[in-house]
Amino acid sequence: MLQTHYDILGIPKNAGDEQIKAAFRKLAKLYHPDKNPNGKEQFERILVAYEVLINSTRRRQYDLRISGIATAGTPRQKPQSRSNQHGNFSEEELKRRRYYQENYEKE
Repeated sequence: MLQTHYDILGIPKNAGDEQIKAAFRKLAKLYHPDKNPNGKEQFERILVAYEVLINSTRRRQYDLRISGIATAGTPRQKPQSRSNQHGNFSEEELKRRRYYQENYEKE
């Protein structure tokens, strides 16, 4: 069974922002590549889980997707263009996000 973002951070589904931040900080200290060279993959998962859950809109969409409501017979919306989807991020941040999409979202 696939782990949810809540499982990765070790928090309940009804966790608040402070609880999400605290869980992220705790796990980031353990798995950050500067402190733990073998924890790079786990750190990436933790970072993605945090980025989704800390943003209320993305969290709501994620919750709907994992509960099956969004996929139960409703047509999918056309994805936004890259410029609208990513906003005004630096080129380095866009490269990191593209790398993640290509290597980790296929799970």
